[in-house]
Amino acid sequence: MDTFDSLKQVLDECERKENGVFASDIAALPESLRAALNKIMRQTSMTLSDLKAELGLELEPARLLANLMIEKGFLKLSARQPENDTAYEAHLARKRGSTAPLKIWQAIDE
Repeated sequence: MDTFDSLKQVLDECERKENGVFASDIAALPESLRAALNKIMRQTSMTLSDLKAELGLELEPARLLANLMIEKGFLKLSARQPENDTAYEAHLARKRGSTAPLKIWQAIDE
């Protein structure tokens, strides 16, 4: 199985996250996808050309994986699109607020 097929299989098995992904979702990915997503988060976005190079794939397989990562909630299209390329951003879920009952917080404050 080549790189594209193995990465696609992993993404196919991932649950769809409409509201974005958590760090734990990214940590469960294979090293190459995890490294690419970490780099996207550090840089705030990455072009398809750069993603292709990062994953060591040709343009069309990289585009197919990027589209699958959008579908699964790992990526979203960047608001800033460069000319003649496509840019992606990590689609991170918002942190959940505390679900502890108010009485607990009041008891702590006393």
